[in-house]
Amino acid sequence: MEHHRGRQAKRSVRSCNDLYHDCIVYALQMRAREKNPYALSHTFEEISTFTNSSGTFVNNSWTGIRQGYYDVHLKRWLTKFPMESTFVVDGNMFSKNPVPILSELETFLGVEHVLDGKYFYFDKAKGFYCMRIMYRTPDGRHKFHRACLAEGKGRPHPEIDPDVSKLLQEYYRPGQQWVQNTTGKRLSWLDHTE
Repeated sequence: MEHHRGRQAKRSVRSCNDLYHDCIVYALQMRAREKNPYALSHTFEEISTFTNSSGTFVNNSWTGIRQGYYDVHLKRWLTKFPMESTFVVDGNMFSKNPVPILSELETFLGVEHVLDGKYFYFDKAKGFYCMRIMYRTPDGRHKFHRACLAEGKGRPHPEIDPDVSKLLQEYYRPGQQWVQNTTGKRLSWLDHTE
């Protein structure tokens, strides 16, 4: 995998790559990594929403919610990188099978296609794909070393209240649709929220 050298590397520096996941899943991941004692003593529903006499609303003061403002983040990127230099990845699809997306990325970057199925394997215990990293032994043979994300990655997320899920889907939908329309990339989780 020598395609990060020379002229090709310079081109990749001028490109913006952005990875998006379902915003609700991302907020659940943020909750799992939470260190704030207040948040740790409350449920996901309690920190992601608030209720007053007018109803229940999304708590946009919590970082876990703001991280899902993909439209805001992309607009900021687009002030530095033109859309034609931006490669957007649907993280949900990437985690299901990274090979076709990496092939698209290699095409986008104009580099040789070398990342194929032999560099990845599905770890059934973790529930996601891991890498096989090729290296050369001192005697010149090629071998593979397995590398996977840290132990805390890939854990199942708790079920959330369906009303909170619907509220969050409606809250994020306009920004996510803007990202989808602007990039021309289908965001797979929007299929489940229409």
